[in-house]
Amino acid sequence: MSASFRCLFLLLLVALKGCASLESKRPIDDPWAKYAETRVQSGDYIEAARLFSDMAGKSGRPDYYRLRGADAYLRAGNNSAAQALMTSVDPNQLADADRTDYYLLSARLNLNVGRASQAMALLDQVAKSQRDSTQELHYHLLRASGYNQLGRMIESARERVKVLPLLTTSEAVQRNDEAIFDALNRLPDSVLKGQSPAPPDPLGGWMQLTQILRNDSGSDLGSELDEWRRRFPNHPADGPFLEEVLQQSGKQVEIKPAPAARAPTPPTSAPAVQAAGAPFIGVILPLSGSYLPAGEAIRAGMLAAFYADTGAEKLPLRFVDSQSAGVEKLYSGFATQGATLTVGPLLKEEVARVFQIPDRTIPILALNQIPDQTDPRIVQFGLTPEQEVEQAAGAAWFDGRHRAALLAPASSFGQRLVAHFTKYWRSLGGRVVTTKTYTANSTDYSKLAQELSTVLGVKPEGGGTTSPAEPPGAEFIFLVANVHDARLIKPQLDINGWSRLPIYATSHVFSGRPDAQQDRDLDGIYFCDIPWLLHSLDSGPLSSSGLSSEIDKTSADFVKLIALGIDAYRLAKEAPSMAAFPGHLFDGATGLLTLQSGNRVQRQLECAQFEGGIPQSRGLAPILRSSETERP
Repeated sequence: MSASFRCLFLLLLVALKGCASLESKRPIDDPWAKYAETRVQSGDYIEAARLFSDMAGKSGRPDYYRLRGADAYLRAGNNSAAQALMTSVDPNQLADADRTDYYLLSARLNLNVGRASQAMALLDQVAKSQRDSTQELHYHLLRASGYNQLGRMIESARERVKVLPLLTTSEAVQRNDEAIFDALNRLPDSVLKGQSPAPPDPLGGWMQLTQILRNDSGSDLGSELDEWRRRFPNHPADGPFLEEVLQQSGKQVEIKPAPAARAPTPPTSAPAVQAAGAPFIGVILPLSGSYLPAGEAIRAGMLAAFYADTGAEKLPLRFVDSQSAGVEKLYSGFATQGATLTVGPLLKEEVARVFQIPDRTIPILALNQIPDQTDPRIVQFGLTPEQEVEQAAGAAWFDGRHRAALLAPASSFGQRLVAHFTKYWRSLGGRVVTTKTYTANSTDYSKLAQELSTVLGVKPEGGGTTSPAEPPGAEFIFLVANVHDARLIKPQLDINGWSRLPIYATSHVFSGRPDAQQDRDLDGIYFCDIPWLLHSLDSGPLSSSGLSSEIDKTSADFVKLIALGIDAYRLAKEAPSMAAFPGHLFDGATGLLTLQSGNRVQRQLECAQFEGGIPQSRGLAPILRSSETERP
């Protein structure tokens, strides 16, 4: 059953053709508008979008037709074109019903790029009195997806409960039921038990049923379900959904850690959870609160690696929530209960506290790195962005480029990478010609490109000359940008004459999901990333294609943490060999791994370049020197 529960909150949106797609609410009297509507109905969304965009410039209702065009582009899967049209729509010029559609569509576009907080703020502007029945359905589905991205699974399930009366087909009802179960199955038992609403609230019924199905060994399942039915008579889950659960589980419910549905294959030689007193690997992750999505992604990767491990002597895993108690107490609990190794914690401040624990009796594989802190019993491993900066910069240096123009967001994270690039680049002997900052997640970067041209004073395509008193031009641009910003910045650089200037970037320019249509504007950008994402055609249970459903259900900000979880499980077994043999290489999902001095894991990434909107591998990233700089 587990495979059927993956990515279900997205499947329902797809079934509804884009979730926030618009219906024509105005009488259509223009023949071209009628033709555009027929194109929508036939599925020719690109042609419909072109027609609506053309009508926006000719009719007296430009904002309405831009909105319709954006909707058509979104249905076609072209988010960037939809977003470009939406930026020119003035919602104040729309009728009330169209304005509601504007907010729904804007929210969907934000969710598509992982901006859940912005999406929820847009949805908050839509009053219930302004929504018709179709909009009501879309509204709650979007809120469910937003809460899911934010890691607020109870609220996501609550929105799905509200959706149920609005659904009209048995298939949609079943998918919605599965999405509720999937969201709740990510929660620890303590949350399911402690925050379950009392009867007759249907959400409480869902939460209690989830706990029963996950934890009951099977012998008392019938009596447990009978008691549940008594507390929640005529509950919507007590029907086809529950029948499918029992049928696909062979009327036996296997004991697994949450979320059971995330394990890609059933265990073959050992349970994921240890028996009392048996040796095990303890894992400390954030499994509640604002860091829940990060913890869930790592746990998914670790469980995938566990179930793919065919070794007869593999140790079971025990997961605890780092938010439930101090890491010192959790570590001590593992030590007294028979753990042979602790994996985690994840958060930097928690890793720092681990170093202060006296009398550590079991080794630790920390999932972050602390500057100037070392201990022979603590291996520090993490996805440090500074390593990405160094290796992408090293690729530019290896290609013979020494003068850099640096573009980065003005955020604290962006400036942290600016400082690191500048320090590292100068240590190689390179020069930073100029540094330009921008406001992240904006909609227009034409001014940024024009300012860069002004500062550098010369365009590589012969757009002008520079005087001897001015600094020599840059040989490449180093770009720090997320997917949304990169897709808008690169075309502006091309328009302003910089198409021949190579661009090297951090991995943030790649969403982790190959999308030739949306990423075509990124062609030429060179970046370094984890091999697991770049080899999307590889097969196997731990490949990114093999775990595509996990990727689909994970926010883009946390996809790489699935690979971190895979490597964390495998490193728990490999670390002794790596320590015993200096220079020992381990081919991991997050890179080619070696254990450096200070028990820090160095990742050698793989570089790629966008061609036709698809990243094409360019081989291993050069490591010009061992990293000696501070880590996050």
